[in-house]
Amino acid sequence: RAAAAETGRRVYALALAKAEASAQAKGGSVPAGLVLSYASYLRASADLPNLRELLERGLLLLPAAEAAQLWPIYAKVEAQFGTAASQAELAKRRAAAAADAEPPAGAA
Repeated sequence: RAAAAETGRRVYALALAKAEASAQAKGGSVPAGLVLSYASYLRASADLPNLRELLERGLLLLPAAEAAQLWPIYAKVEAQFGTAASQAELAKRRAAAAADAEPPAGAA
């Protein structure tokens, strides 16, 4: 079972690396569905270190509107496995990201 989980993780990691390279070459972004699917796989595999790393990476790779899909997942992970401090820090980062994504007042 561990070997199968490692194989699955490697397949997703390779797919993400190829998608990232393609996005950089074409000036696009990584498909949000790939990041979400990979996150779901890592969570089901109880691979917490790689899940946290992926969520951090996804927040950087995806456009803000798509990255917003990762915050609730990350919050659930931290609520289940994190500390009060890690949860507070994530909440602060999430609020800052939401504020950055909002258009300035009076902008139309």
